Amino acid sequence: MPFPHLKNNEGRPLDQVQLTGMLMSCVIGIFPSERSRKQPVTIDLCLYLDTRRAAHSANIHDTIDYAGAVKEISFILDHCEFQLIETAVEAVCRHFLLTYQSHHALPMVDAIMVRISKPSALTHGIVPAVQIMRRRDDYQSTPVKSHSHELYAIHMAQDSALHLLATNDATPISVREHVAAAAAVLPIGRWILNEHPVKSRMPIALTGETQHFISGSTAALPGARLLLIQSQP
Repeated sequence: MPFPHLKNNEGRPLDQVQLTGMLMSCVIGIFPSERSRKQPVTIDLCLYLDTRRAAHSANIHDTIDYAGAVKEISFILDHCEFQLIETAVEAVCRHFLLTYQSHHALPMVDAIMVRISKPSALTHGIVPAVQIMRRRDDYQSTPVKSHSHELYAIHMAQDSALHLLATNDATPISVREHVAAAAAVLPIGRWILNEHPVKSRMPIALTGETQHFISGSTAALPGARLLLIQSQP
């Protein structure tokens, strides 16, 4: 699908990183039959940013890690179980515009367009979809700071919530001490859970055994390590 061209505040055209035709299954909808089973959705996304640094450095850390971005979208859709497509597209937008910041050691995203479709929701070949565009200036989230980390409210709605915890050191963290209703986390970067390394962008459900002692690794890494946290509002 074509995406519109945008310019930054200085009038320079923004580059585009597109992820189109993503097929995922998730719980999304308001009817009882939709709350009890997953259904297919299609996601098309365009991230607007400056890719010149990555073109020069040839370093994946200077641009969008496509596989990582897909895992983040999958985590949001799979764990939040939205009732409306409108809420889902808004949550995805807020994540990329608030999480992808230079002080998080991620490329800064200036704007985003997201379209989510539910191809099996209606009959007669009708496909409902919601498409929105947001800019970085549309959102602000002031973090709650402590000596070892910052906690951001990424998305808050009636049916779901997303938080982002950023830390620059290896201080142990108990997620539910900071987000009491936390149900799952997505570690971004190198982390240790209960003294064992965990894979970056591998979802972790918080159970009685795993809800404590998520901590940053001691490996020397530039910028913050991040935890995307899903919870009940």
